[in-house]
Amino acid sequence: MLSPLLAVAAILAGITIVSLGQGVFGTLVPIRLTEAGLSADRVGLVVSASAFGFLIGCLFVARVIRLVGHIRAFSAFAAASCLAGLALPWTVGLPGWFALRLAMGFCSAGLFMIAESWLNELTPRHLRGRILTSYVVVIMLALGAGQALLTVVDTSDILPFVLASAAFTLALIPVTLTRSRYPSVPHAIRPILRKAYRNSPVGAVGCVVVGLVAATLQGIAPIWGVQRGFSTAEIATLMAATQIGGLLCQWPLGWLSDRIDRRWVILGAALATIVAALGSIAAGQHTLALLIALFALWGGMAEAIYPLSVAHANDHAKPQDYVSLAGTLLILWSIGSSAGPLIATLAMDRFGPDALFVYVAVLVGAFAVFVLWRMARRGRVAAEEAEQFVGLAAAGSPAPAELDPRIRPEDEAAPGADDCEDVPPPW
Repeated sequence: MLSPLLAVAAILAGITIVSLGQGVFGTLVPIRLTEAGLSADRVGLVVSASAFGFLIGCLFVARVIRLVGHIRAFSAFAAASCLAGLALPWTVGLPGWFALRLAMGFCSAGLFMIAESWLNELTPRHLRGRILTSYVVVIMLALGAGQALLTVVDTSDILPFVLASAAFTLALIPVTLTRSRYPSVPHAIRPILRKAYRNSPVGAVGCVVVGLVAATLQGIAPIWGVQRGFSTAEIATLMAATQIGGLLCQWPLGWLSDRIDRRWVILGAALATIVAALGSIAAGQHTLALLIALFALWGGMAEAIYPLSVAHANDHAKPQDYVSLAGTLLILWSIGSSAGPLIATLAMDRFGPDALFVYVAVLVGAFAVFVLWRMARRGRVAAEEAEQFVGLAAAGSPAPAELDPRIRPEDEAAPGADDCEDVPPPW
């Protein structure tokens, strides 16, 4: 029988290769469309299509897995993603680009759900924390590597589309050749939106804000870069810096949040995001090194709000609600990431490229005020009752709830567990 560690390595390898391709598409698509002369709001519509497709997949893809099985479903989603990616440069018209990115977002939900369900099945409980950390690190590094790949290829050529699409096919090799046991099929989704807000207003609103801001910046910042006259290599470098920032900032903030009221850490991350947004306007295109630092700052701080919000929500939840709560918070993220690009690009069309960062500063500022208001109305959870922080990657790929070491085996199997718990965002 195949060693469990080798099987885990095979699944990690497959999902890492998928993330590499997604990193390319996440930055390449807005650059290519902006350079083709499309207005920012039209490009924003295409960017939103991927997040909206992910949300649809989050709700329905488990049914496909249940019908045909994990290997067949993974193969179908990977093949469809490859074909859609190859079709993009040959597609004429906004409806075609929207439909293809919608399909890729849907398939992304399926690919990550299958891979992460497998990881959960293969990973002993005492190793979950290590596997979860390894998962977050390799996914974020792969996304950054995909973005950095655009520094050495010509985005006006078909080559980057071919390379990124090939990644989905390449991911089939380690996943389909594994002989490990198949994971259990995810349960039907049952969102608990009202309960999630009543449980933790800051946690629920924070997840929406991260979708509106961090996920939006990942897809829309390349448009800002093109409109500001940056080269493709410079834009790709800035976007890769956001992933590095996410890796460097998340765990120190999490460590701090385990020792003080998490809402102070969330508030600090929000204020740092505002500084990074306004600093990016002031820096303009004159100092690339400064912009790289600022993008790393907002990538680290804005995206860290997601795992901090999830941890804060878990502080106020019962253990048997962790799985369904995690899925619901991810749905809230998806709603924000579907709407954010449209709002931001409409502002850019009306007020100019820098309106993107004004949008970020205003929205995060309002969230900071909300956090302060909630702190005045509700005290801190006692230290002995608070849950330990667990690293997640918001705009990169929120790690699977079932791998969360805080969740007990009996909680995983609870009726109504959310199949969205296993799915990260498609950036």
